[in-house]
Amino acid sequence: KDSKLHPNMFDHMHMKLFRAQRNLYISGFSLFLWLVMRRVITLINQLATAVSTSVALQTQAESANKAAKKYMEDNEMLKQ
Repeated sequence: KDSKLHPNMFDHMHMKLFRAQRNLYISGFSLFLWLVMRRVITLINQLATAVSTSVALQTQAESANKAAKKYMEDNEMLKQ
């Protein structure tokens, strides 16, 4: 009886349902994308920290190597 009085009622309900589902999917995808971007930023920060630590350790190792070579040469000179 209602469908005869309001022939577009079902179309209107389907349109509202479609919009609600669309908004739900958009919101879910936005949340997922936000989580992925947060993880990527965390990984980039960790990588930058590791690279800077690696450079510092490399410099320190080279300095220690030079000092050890110098001390070994001085030791050889003193033995002669």
